[in-house]
Formats: sequence, C-alpha cells, structure tokens
Amino acid sequence: MSSVLDTLFSRLSVRGLPPEHVPGLVREVFRIVADSGFLTSGVVNSRLERLGWGGQVLDETTFQLIVSFLETECSYRVRRCAVS
Repeated sequence: MSSVLDTLFSRLSVRGLPPEHVPGLVREVFRIVADSGFLTSGVVNSRLERLGWGGQVLDETTFQLIVSFLETECSYRVRRCAVS
C-alpha cells in the first residue's frame, strides 16, 4: 500500500497540494463518496471546490488512487460501473 500512498502524495504535490493537507483531502473525498451515489472525478472536484479546496484538485488517476486507498485500508466498498 505504501506505493499507492507514495504515488498519491507525489501526484498531489505536483498539483500544488502540500503533503500535510493530503490526509484532509482524503477525508473530504471519503465524505463526498460516502454521502453520494454515482460519482466521477469531475463531480468530486466540483464538491471539493465548494468546500474550499480550489478547482481541479484531482485528476482521474489521483481520484482512483484515493478510491483504491479507501477500499484497501479503510474497508470501504466502492461500486463501479462502465461508462460508455
């Protein structure tokens, strides 16, 4: 799991997010995902922006890394569906 976290911290750092803010961002994404139904990285970004995180904090890969972390480390189950 450390490689997922290392990659997550690295990707968010490149996007301008200080390392000490990563745990808070992951908590916010968890709350958004847990409170909602179907979500995309675009929807999550919109909600994060309304919460004061700025625009386009997450790209799709970073969003998937957070989802992977939530599933493996927090035992959270995310339903996935194909979008065509």
